[in-house]
Amino acid sequence: MPQRSHLPPCLSLGALMTYPVEYVPDFDAELLDMAMRLGLDTLIQRVGGLQGVMDDWDQVLSGGEAQRVCIIRAIWGRPQAVVMDETTSALDLDTERMVFELMTAMGMAIISVGHRPSLKAYHDFLLDMTCRTARMSPLQANDTLCP
Repeated sequence: MPQRSHLPPCLSLGALMTYPVEYVPDFDAELLDMAMRLGLDTLIQRVGGLQGVMDDWDQVLSGGEAQRVCIIRAIWGRPQAVVMDETTSALDLDTERMVFELMTAMGMAIISVGHRPSLKAYHDFLLDMTCRTARMSPLQANDTLCP
């Protein structure tokens, strides 16, 4: 998952959350549950539900909303692992926690790139890539992340 994902125009919110997999309204309850757990209830109301269609989602979604929609898109198919590139940078710490708790509850291995110290709470190992070397070690409470 990149920091900023592609938001195809003229799709319903539900289709945007499941893209590129075809959106099937039969799964609305499950999709709504994920969206509500990530605090997207206001967005769902604002755009008229999962069936709401927008011409340009980039103009409609805040940075945090876009990140949460794309997080749902990435985990919708229940992958065994996710790779995140500053995917929670536009989220507040409580929402970031909800994202990681949801993925952990779904049993996903999480690999992430980030600079926020809060990310340390969700990982077991630190991969330090400096001076053309890479070193992986168990994450310690006093480890610092690069700014």
